Amino acid sequence: MRHLILGLLIVSAACSHKSAQRLPASPEYSGEMKVILSLKDKIDGKVVSTIEIFSNNIRPNVSSVDDKYRVEIDGTVVDIPEKVIISVTSSRGSYSSDENSGGIETVQPTAICMVGGPSSGSVLESRYLTYSDNYAVIKDELKPIYSEGACNFTEIYKPKKRYSELRASKAIAILQTVKSMMLAR
Repeated sequence: MRHLILGLLIVSAACSHKSAQRLPASPEYSGEMKVILSLKDKIDGKVVSTIEIFSNNIRPNVSSVDDKYRVEIDGTVVDIPEKVIISVTSSRGSYSSDENSGGIETVQPTAICMVGGPSSGSVLESRYLTYSDNYAVIKDELKPIYSEGACNFTEIYKPKKRYSELRASKAIAILQTVKSMMLAR
């Protein structure tokens, strides 16, 4: 419930603010659309729902007039305001590289969970970038960077830096809200 309320506030704010000024086109953009963010809801380790944001720009801290986005929920293209997309993707820089996130930890559960039933949770994946010394992208891959779930959900990922973890939690809240709003139509 907390994520739904936070997500609604963020989506509402994104729709009411003026969009940021964009830079002119850059040669780093390709026409190819890649998944830059993916939120997978899982039950007992199986993906039951997915929302994905695709873009022709994989660099999170660079924008251009040539940026293109596509959002899919469970493989179906949905139309959402670009301001909402930019709101969720703009913080991606804080958790999409080792430099900014401090790395991603896979955490082993430490508490004993007495909850019965299937394990359920959400895993946020981001286009994770590796840079050269002169900040050219030398590797990109979609990888899990943050997760939330019931105490019996054992796929636990988190950025090492607290700020990055909070930004990833915000992304989950926005994506869950978008998915809920689109499915309610």
